[in-house]
Amino acid sequence: MTDVVVRGGTVVTPEGVNPADLAIEDGVISGIGPELAGGFQEIDARGLFVFPGMIDVHVHFNEPGHTEWEGAATGSRALAAGGGTLFFDMPLNSIPCT
Repeated sequence: MTDVVVRGGTVVTPEGVNPADLAIEDGVISGIGPELAGGFQEIDARGLFVFPGMIDVHVHFNEPGHTEWEGAATGSRALAAGGGTLFFDMPLNSIPCT
């Protein structure tokens, strides 16, 4: 049995944007298609977009020195809340500055 099925979302892939279910087994996408077989857990994604995690290749988390602006702890939580899964920090407080 599939671990998780994300049901009824609008799935975004390199091939296009289509309404579909998405199956996940052992943390890996194992199928995309209409009306996939049930899973141990099912997530209702009707009205939502389902897409791979995004990568932000240029963030400034202001460490060390200016975490009152935004540090890695708060910035990475905000990134994850917006669908980001990976970031590259470009330090502002290093010599030379990036």
